[in-house]
Amino acid sequence: MLAVRPEHMTLGGSGDTSGLRGTVENIEMLGHERHLLARVGPGVMVARLDPDIEAPAIGEPVLLAVDADKVHLFDAATTLRLDAYTDPTGTTGAMSGPGPETLR
Repeated sequence: MLAVRPEHMTLGGSGDTSGLRGTVENIEMLGHERHLLARVGPGVMVARLDPDIEAPAIGEPVLLAVDADKVHLFDAATTLRLDAYTDPTGTTGAMSGPGPETLR
């Protein structure tokens, strides 16, 4: 599974070719920010937008640009994070060596 926080996604520009392609399902106005909900494959992704920029219309296709350094991967069966671990002493670090099933 892939997880990205809403603040780490932005709307891609017209010349962008990489990102998550989706369709706008809803836009939530929250005063100081706005959330764009886009259908991407079988799921819905949420991107936090500046309220001062023009938002796309519901039903419009969008490209969500993702900050690759902020992407988190999880094992769908165990829900353990695959790109980090915490050892018995409480130290957190990057995953290297055995998979998360051996770190329980």
